[in-house]
Amino acid sequence: MIVGYAQSTAAISKASNTNKESALGNLISDAQLAVAKQQTLPVDFAFTNDGGIQANLIISADKSIHYSDAQKVQPHNNELKIVSLTGKQIEEVLNIQYQNNQKYVLQLAGLTYQYKKQPTNKVQPYKVTSMKQNTGQPVDPKKLYNVVINNHLYTSTAFPQFKKGKLLKTFPLTDTETLISYLYGLKEQKQSINPKIENRKVYLK
Repeated sequence: MIVGYAQSTAAISKASNTNKESALGNLISDAQLAVAKQQTLPVDFAFTNDGGIQANLIISADKSIHYSDAQKVQPHNNELKIVSLTGKQIEEVLNIQYQNNQKYVLQLAGLTYQYKKQPTNKVQPYKVTSMKQNTGQPVDPKKLYNVVINNHLYTSTAFPQFKKGKLLKTFPLTDTETLISYLYGLKEQKQSINPKIENRKVYLK
């Protein structure tokens, strides 16, 4: 079954650049944010764990995307949750990516951030210096924001801030179903996808 279309026949890659951002990660987090905004609650940001992205999204010769190929991208069918976090907690979440030899990586939507090196800090060798919403407004450390994440992140000991946030809603769709729903919705609107690396994470030298 065809669930969507792309603007080219090239597979959408899960490979990350040096800043740990990927085109497929952007597509997935964009999908989760867009579908979450249809859930009666305002949602500001989306985060997904890079390790949960298991395969590139294969595009057929006619630029179509098949259900089976979309399903392979996130085969674990993690349920999605909306949690409320402060801007400070979000900054803490982002900083965790740069601990433990960058073992835990997040793909994100709804915000961008800048980070820099801390040469003398072995525990936190890189640190987030600023965060902006897609509106251009800075993320306020004291303000509450609604964030969509998968259950793996919600229960992860690597990111305890997610569990500390207030759970607002559990999705009726899994992460896999959300991506497929997003693609299908664009198809119905006769739109095709062209996800790219957009410098959502910027390293300040």
